[in-house]
Amino acid sequence: MTDGVWKYAGWEKVRAAVTRQAGAGLLAALRAAARLPGSGTFPDDFTTVLLEAEEA
Repeated sequence: MTDGVWKYAGWEKVRAAVTRQAGAGLLAALRAAARLPGSGTFPDDFTTVLLEAEEA
C-alpha cells in the first residue's frame, strides 16, 4: 500500500479494517477511510495490492 493510504486513513483504521474484512470489502473500507471528509476525494495517490490465498 502506498503512503496515501495509511497516511490519510490512519494505521488504526487500516488495522481494524484488516481484522474485520477481506477481498473487495477490505479495499472498499480502506478507500472510504482515506477519502477527505466533505469532498470525498483522495488527498494523495491510493494504491493497494491485496493477495489472498485460497484455502485448500
